[in-house]
Amino acid sequence: MKPSRNPSSPLGNLFMASEVESQDQEELLEGLSTEVHRFRPRRIQRYRSVNVLLLFWENSDLPSKEEAQDLGNTFRNYFNFFVHLYEIPSQDSQRKLNGYIANFLCLYGDLENLVLVHYGGHGGSSPGRSPCTWAA
Repeated sequence: MKPSRNPSSPLGNLFMASEVESQDQEELLEGLSTEVHRFRPRRIQRYRSVNVLLLFWENSDLPSKEEAQDLGNTFRNYFNFFVHLYEIPSQDSQRKLNGYIANFLCLYGDLENLVLVHYGGHGGSSPGRSPCTWAA
C-alpha cells in the first residue's frame, strides 16, 4: 500500500490513505503542523543536532527505499534534521548493520545530539529466539 501524497503539507506523506479519511487527515495534519511549529524553538535550543538513521533492506519485497527517501525528505526539508540512509545488505547483514550502527552512534550519539532510528521492513517474534526478529 502506498502512502497518500499531499504536497501542501509537510506531514502528508506519512499517512496511509486507507487509515484516515481525507478530511480527518487534513485536520490531523493541520493540528500536527501547528504543534510542531509551537515546540520547534525548544528543539533547536535543546540539541546541537538531530540525526535520523533510516534503515531498509537492500533486497526487499516492500517499497522500503522509496518510503525511506520520502520520510528522509520530510525530516530534512521541514525539520532541518540530518538524514542518513542505510541499505541493509543481504550478505553478512547482522555484522555489517551492527558495525554501521556502532559507528553512527560514535559519530552522533552523545548527550547534546538526538538520534532517531526508523526501520522499514518486516519484523516479528520467534519462539525460543530474541523478542524481535527483523526480516527483509
